[in-house]
Amino acid sequence: MQDHLFKWIEDGTYEVIVDNWPKLSAMDSEINAAKSEVAVELEALQVMVKELKEEVMRSERENQKWKLMIKLCCFCLGFIIIVIVLGILMFPKTKEQRLLLGY
Repeated sequence: MQDHLFKWIEDGTYEVIVDNWPKLSAMDSEINAAKSEVAVELEALQVMVKELKEEVMRSERENQKWKLMIKLCCFCLGFIIIVIVLGILMFPKTKEQRLLLGY
């Protein structure tokens, strides 16, 4: 059965494969080079993502500190305003008396 009817198809296919083998080898080496470049870039991007995540965490902590400071300042300002209003209400000014802040 070695000399069957479609032997010429097998021979033609074999010749096409042998003729294109160097091209396929070159394509394979280019693909491997591209894979290694992508791996390097991927590693660099992963490092950048990690650094950005750390920066976001630091920014969030700083944001929380500033929010606390703003709340504290608002509380102090409100307390001072309440003290001034109560002082004005408790000590109505007369012609001789004036409420002077800071003196």
